[in-house]
Amino acid sequence: MYKHVFSQVVDIRSIQNKFMVAVIIEYIRSLNSINVPVQHFLYELVIKLLVENKQFYQLHQFLQYHVLSDSKPLACLMLSLESVYPPAFQLALDMLKRLSTANDDIVDVLLSKNQLISALRFLRSMGRDDAVSARQFLEAASNSGDNMLFYSVFKFFEERNLRIRRRPEFIPTDHCDDYVALFYSIFDADSARSPAVSVPVQ
Repeated sequence: MYKHVFSQVVDIRSIQNKFMVAVIIEYIRSLNSINVPVQHFLYELVIKLLVENKQFYQLHQFLQYHVLSDSKPLACLMLSLESVYPPAFQLALDMLKRLSTANDDIVDVLLSKNQLISALRFLRSMGRDDAVSARQFLEAASNSGDNMLFYSVFKFFEERNLRIRRRPEFIPTDHCDDYVALFYSIFDADSARSPAVSVPVQ
């Protein structure tokens, strides 16, 4: 159906995008009603048509009410649309959260957006913060150029060290010596010795 019908007529200018969207959505519903899996490229075609017609509200509604089913390809497509529709980022993130196998993808997405605290909150909510690499986050925080972000991330891992090892210091296998030195070069002794701060889970 996609190859022989939808892909052929989508570029015909005399057919309005709104009409094409309605037809494809009805086709998707008919497939769902008889339990036939819907290929993700049909959803991608709907999104393409909605974006071309700037029907962002309808796109939001389709995703929010699961007219378009969750999938990693669809989430990646939504991430690529952030420049034209900023809420697409959060919609993609919500979709990835609903996919139980996409936890690593969520962390990668948050790190790519420099949302390190959100990534740490997510890992903590999943009970995975004890295993994550401190160096990975400290490197990202130092590269951000945001000293307060670096401070918060550093203190988060000090707190984790204290909880796991009963001491806040990093150990050689953490490979964080460069970031420890950077921390003490930025912050005075009193700040550096202040208690580790919690990253609240939302």
